[in-house]
Amino acid sequence: MPEPKDIVPENLARLHDGEEQLRAKALDVVAGDRRLHLHLATIEAAMDLANVFRQFDTADEDLKVAQLLGMRTFNAFGASLKLALSGYGQNSALIMRDILETAFLLDLFRGDRTLIARWRVADKKARMKEFGPVKDAPHWCELAAR
Repeated sequence: MPEPKDIVPENLARLHDGEEQLRAKALDVVAGDRRLHLHLATIEAAMDLANVFRQFDTADEDLKVAQLLGMRTFNAFGASLKLALSGYGQNSALIMRDILETAFLLDLFRGDRTLIARWRVADKKARMKEFGPVKDAPHWCELAAR
């Protein structure tokens, strides 16, 4: 049986090494900037909250939806951070967009809990039509203006 280090092709191993070098440089930049340090602390706190929320035992199907969206956000924060620190800023930003859209969806549910059940039972087409990111754009613009 081959050793784990022998399974990954050489070019992919070098790519990983380069990503780790970029990560170290990025963390040096973060260490020197208090605002970036606070950003990391905020990401950690959000991920911790999502992890605690995930562990809450419930039979409420609507709450389970919120828990799943929290887990999705947890995973997205982790992936986005890893990509950003490894030099993949564009892909990191795409995942951050998903985090923002998920937060908007959860906020919509907070305003009207009946929407959770509608979202939960909707097929993909209906879900995108009624709950897609563009659906409430005027609402979010209105909130941002306050």
